[in-house]
Amino acid sequence: MRSLPSNLKPGNISKALTKRKEERGGAGGGEKALGGGGSMVNTRVRPKASDFLTKQKMNLFSHTKYMESDFHIHGDKNKAEVKMNKLKQMKISESAFKPGGNRRLLKHESFSAKGHDVESFPYSSSPYNESREYWFKVKKMEDAKILAGSFRGSKQKLNSNKISYLPEVVKLLFKEIKADWGDSNFQASTIDDDLRPHQEKVLFRFQKDTIDSHSALNNYMTVMAETNENVERGHLKREPGRYGLVRPSSFATLAERRVELAGDIDKLSENIALEELRGWLKYKVTSASGSHAQGSERSSSVFGSSLSPTTFSSTSSSSMPVKPLLKSVISTFLLHYHSRVASACGNGFYTIGPCGEENLAAAALALDNDRDTAALHYRHLGISLMRGWTSRSGGMYDDESLKSLLLDRARGYTVSSLDPVTSGNHCCLGGGELDFLVTSTLASQCPPAVGRALGNSLAHSLPGVSSTSLAFNKRSVHYVTLGDGSAANAHFLAAVNLARYAEHRSFKCPVVFGLSDNQVSISLPNYGFLPKLLDSLGIKRFECDGNDLEGVYEATKQAVDYSRKTQKPSLVHYKGLKRRFGHAATDRQTAYLSQQEIKAHVEADNVERAIEWGVRTGEVTYSEVLDTLSGLENDVRKAFDAASLEPKVTERTAVMAQASQPEVETARMLPFPQSANRPTEGTAEGRKDVMRKSMNRAIAEALDTHPNMVYIGEDVQHGGYYLVTDKLHKKHPSRVCDFPPDETTLIGAGIGYSQAGLLPVVEIPYAKYLDCGLDMFMEAGILNWLGGGKKGTGMIFRLQGFDRGTFGGNFHTHNQLHMPPGVDVVCFSNGEDYARGFRNAVRQAEAGRVLMLVDCTALLNLRHLIGKDRGWERAYPQEGEVLSFHDVRRYGSETGRGKVAVVTYGNGVVTSLQAREKCPEPKDIDIIDCMLLSECPDGLVEELGSYERVVFADICKEGQNPLSGMLGKLNQTEERGGVDLGKKMWCLKTAQRTYNPLGTTLTFLNVEDVIAGIEEVSK
Repeated sequence: MRSLPSNLKPGNISKALTKRKEERGGAGGGEKALGGGGSMVNTRVRPKASDFLTKQKMNLFSHTKYMESDFHIHGDKNKAEVKMNKLKQMKISESAFKPGGNRRLLKHESFSAKGHDVESFPYSSSPYNESREYWFKVKKMEDAKILAGSFRGSKQKLNSNKISYLPEVVKLLFKEIKADWGDSNFQASTIDDDLRPHQEKVLFRFQKDTIDSHSALNNYMTVMAETNENVERGHLKREPGRYGLVRPSSFATLAERRVELAGDIDKLSENIALEELRGWLKYKVTSASGSHAQGSERSSSVFGSSLSPTTFSSTSSSSMPVKPLLKSVISTFLLHYHSRVASACGNGFYTIGPCGEENLAAAALALDNDRDTAALHYRHLGISLMRGWTSRSGGMYDDESLKSLLLDRARGYTVSSLDPVTSGNHCCLGGGELDFLVTSTLASQCPPAVGRALGNSLAHSLPGVSSTSLAFNKRSVHYVTLGDGSAANAHFLAAVNLARYAEHRSFKCPVVFGLSDNQVSISLPNYGFLPKLLDSLGIKRFECDGNDLEGVYEATKQAVDYSRKTQKPSLVHYKGLKRRFGHAATDRQTAYLSQQEIKAHVEADNVERAIEWGVRTGEVTYSEVLDTLSGLENDVRKAFDAASLEPKVTERTAVMAQASQPEVETARMLPFPQSANRPTEGTAEGRKDVMRKSMNRAIAEALDTHPNMVYIGEDVQHGGYYLVTDKLHKKHPSRVCDFPPDETTLIGAGIGYSQAGLLPVVEIPYAKYLDCGLDMFMEAGILNWLGGGKKGTGMIFRLQGFDRGTFGGNFHTHNQLHMPPGVDVVCFSNGEDYARGFRNAVRQAEAGRVLMLVDCTALLNLRHLIGKDRGWERAYPQEGEVLSFHDVRRYGSETGRGKVAVVTYGNGVVTSLQAREKCPEPKDIDIIDCMLLSECPDGLVEELGSYERVVFADICKEGQNPLSGMLGKLNQTEERGGVDLGKKMWCLKTAQRTYNPLGTTLTFLNVEDVIAGIEEVSK
């Protein structure tokens, strides 16, 4: 095998390249821009549409030799042979190039230069076959970008200071690779990526039989990508898995785009507001002559309500850090401004704005950063900045801490993968140990906040819980904010209802709701309804002018102190706010607001008001604020410029991995020895019993061994509808608890319990009831991904009331499952496997994964499989026996495998076993119990490899059935992890795509369906 060429070592530039650099007198020395004159690196070329002929005469394209070819890459050998004969006439190196593999159509470049050999790069399809006139050819060059990778039309600037024309880069790279791999036959080309329309690629294609070592070549290309000056000139990077380099076609940096679009940016309302603020400050500096002048007086409003809430307004003095607070307020506005600029330039992707609510930053000072948690609404950037700066600087408020915080916020707006909050997956506020992420679903942050308050109080009261398991301080207050539009959302109302219920029951629930009121929900005015709504909530309320820094601080502090002292919920109403610059960049305000209203909102500048307050305190002058504005604007701009150049999320595998915390490895233990006539008993010992008895014992076992585990649900204290939790409350009265019948708060509380350090098991009484709290369930699944995989929300859902039954009809015997990414869904068919599987579920939840265990109602008390054989009773498994996700159980012959495999789960296992007994040759049929439903388990792939006939018997409705999701993987070839299902006889049988009537099992999967499937594949 061939190793790397002797003139190339990993991490170093090849000697040949070094030598050429020395001959040229340094990087880029002697090389000219294609337009003639000047260095390739430093020349800025600005082509004009009217100058194409002139550019041709200036040798812009004279180095290029076009050679026509109608070569296409086809699977048809006969056509390929004809094309190959034509290709042989075009010499790329000493021998003809023989392309291999199934390649798609490519466009190749060809180059020639004086004093050098001609390297020809054949076109897969010539763009000039129909061209006869010169100007038509030139237009084709412009439209197809065939020659100049950086050429983007006559109306746009070419950023030539760092970007070279791709053809020139390709020519140089070709020569360098040819020097090191001269005995190999290859070609180079530039192509547009059809799958990623904003990228161009430089692709090198090597003839396989001329390469001695593919690993050496791969290492060579990797070193070149990291060290070669021409790769850097072309803004290229290595494309994993191929001998190619890639760069975005929209390669201009944010700084460059900002210059190009200066005219458009100048027209932004935010830019006009910034200039007006700057002009106002200059006027104040001039009129005050730099002294500590008094700002224009603004009276503070005092608000009241029918419930006489406590109100706050400005006081004569303040203990707040004035300068840091002003910097947070100004930075909030500037971050919003640059987010809109970045969006206009195509480099920013989140534009929901905080403007009009900057002065809420003072609320952060009312929180104890060492113990209070926060979940902040996406408009409350000011609070997040002030809180983050306080934490990072340890209360010292140094400039470097602020700069790092501004950079992290810019990373969120530009979706940098270095964003410490979401790792480039989204844009969220937070990032601290006591900060919790808020999605874009209205008020969905509220139920978990109540759960954190309840869960933390419970965790500190439980004996046996170690201090390392406790997430928060015993006296923590849990602060959560929302907008007035979210106040109408069921998440908020349900959260308040649970908080009131906790207060009524004397449960400790120190949660503080912070509600900002700008009187509009995107386009819907409040119409004066919000005060009436707040009056009806029935929890302690504090109010203030949301534009008044001191009022905001005092109201929030009083609310936090009240909740900390009384351990009761409270609410702060930040009134009188105005939303400046719309909800987001896409907000068409003119469709629902008049120009006068829009202008009035823009002119309601509470940044000015904050500055005036700061000057009145005597801590700053207008001149100092003006300097601060200029300095911060420069810092924020640099932060966005830097963040926009950082890597983005580009790998699917990385995104997939972030959906859940890593799976805890569990040894596979199935299959056990099988019996031809009845299910195995495995290694279990002791008295056999029905499934629910084993489930009860498994839950009791987990509660005994995990002091931080809690079991919550509806009617679970008395044993539940099916006695699964029978007598557990008596032994664990604080840990087996009933909640009011509301799935939104039940699931939300479970999320909060997990965040507080508990290990919650949340029982959903009937599968259909999960729909009532579906958004909270989805939030549980998405939180790990949203945080970039850094913090799990380990918990277990127990979903009962599933599949076959006559009680309650569709609403109590539902056969439809929700399986979002980030949730492991498992369904067991017997008590023995349930106990082993529950042990694994607890392990995985402890590691931060979210699981849902689905229980079939018909199996809970099932004793008999055939007649009165007591064939479905099982003994409890031995200690230490654990089922992994990838175990499957096969019911078949002890001596060998049958001819037909029936893949099913849950109640489908019993149905299929009963169907097998009615078939003429039951020994020819094996039943495979596939317990993992959210993905295709490895055990199923291993089992199906030896079967030629397969029936998939799914107990869920057609179109909602999990086994369908496994067919894609199973249809892959064995080399790609499948069983090549397309070569087998197979069919899918499901429950009917409708709703089941009360008093019957008409629409469920039945024995006849399974028999029909077996007959279908046996023909």
